[in-house]
Amino acid sequence: MILAQSAVTSGAQPSSSVEESGRSRSRLLRDRFSAEDLQGMIDLYGCGTTARQVAEKFGVSLRSVKRLLRKHGVRRE
Repeated sequence: MILAQSAVTSGAQPSSSVEESGRSRSRLLRDRFSAEDLQGMIDLYGCGTTARQVAEKFGVSLRSVKRLLRKHGVRRE
């Protein structure tokens, strides 16, 4: 309680939750995957793997995979 009061009275800003947890993993998709990872996603999808399966393999949401594929102009033929 004393620490919280001293932070308020000193005008210090609370640190973000990312800093508190010590995580350095980027939340931005463009920063999370290398060019090779992205090409792997595109290749898998192009060979008939579903977007859901690609998402599971790379540990991201289905929505994220669809967004990445669409952004790079990938369409199933």
